[in-house]
Amino acid sequence: MQDSKIILVRHGLTEWNVKDLRLGSSDIILNTDGEKQAERNGAYLADTHPYAIWHSGMQRTRYTAEVIARHTHTTNITEDVRLRERDHGDLEGTPRVVEGGVDATSLLSPEEADTRGVESIESTWARITDVYEDIRKQALEGNGTIIVVAHNAPIRLMLAYASSKGPAARSEFACECGSIASISVGETGDTVEFTNRLPA
Repeated sequence: MQDSKIILVRHGLTEWNVKDLRLGSSDIILNTDGEKQAERNGAYLADTHPYAIWHSGMQRTRYTAEVIARHTHTTNITEDVRLRERDHGDLEGTPRVVEGGVDATSLLSPEEADTRGVESIESTWARITDVYEDIRKQALEGNGTIIVVAHNAPIRLMLAYASSKGPAARSEFACECGSIASISVGETGDTVEFTNRLPA
């Protein structure tokens, strides 16, 4: 019997990534380097024979998913908005890290974050764990590999969830643009095999 796996792919670079600006729900396209990363991801995953490919529907993940689908000859593609990046409200397009190397979102009180339209990590966690269970079910029923093309926070949250940890554990996982992570899926539990692998 073939092992069931969930392979997580973060979209490649955009100009906002290069400038370290918050993308969040902003539908920013890949730059030239990001498109090259998508091609490298596709070539790296060419022999995985995925049962399906899922993506968030945003241009940067859709493009990457389409490239991977071409390399893997996959026609079973699912777009699911639950895989979208955490919405940062009116912080979208602003520097992700402020003076002193501090994440700008962490400086906001819950009340201010709500007023500014920032999606709470609890809300993000709820939708990501929900979609992860659906993907996991498909991997087990299809007895194969599911490739998921998503974003920084969703991927790190899925890795935390697969490790039987809470949302705070997302900080334990690196997830660079264009990187790949792999989770082995079993009836009684999942195992993170590797994270943040960048195909050459």
